[in-house]
Amino acid sequence: MSDTRSLLIYVDHDDPVVEQTLLEFLTDLGHTATACDSFEEVQTKLDTSDPKPQMVLTNVITRDLEAIELLRETHEQHPNVALALITNGGRNLSGKKLGSHLKY
Repeated sequence: MSDTRSLLIYVDHDDPVVEQTLLEFLTDLGHTATACDSFEEVQTKLDTSDPKPQMVLTNVITRDLEAIELLRETHEQHPNVALALITNGGRNLSGKKLGSHLKY
């Protein structure tokens, strides 16, 4: 059995090649994927858009702020939006419990 539900997904990644690949992959799977230039743009769209996306896919390490802190704030403001974090960087995140503050 396959789930044929199409999702609205915001994608924010600081590498344009990775972001474009993600957009194409998600679209090929039947989802509506929208690029955002920054996580701040994601937050603005979340605050103003209707309908809201079902998911946000973002880079763990953003251009200007730690995504972990942004994740916490975003989850508090939009608890019904799934947040997925990815990285292609080599920054050491050991010692951080990613998402450990979230309760589902």
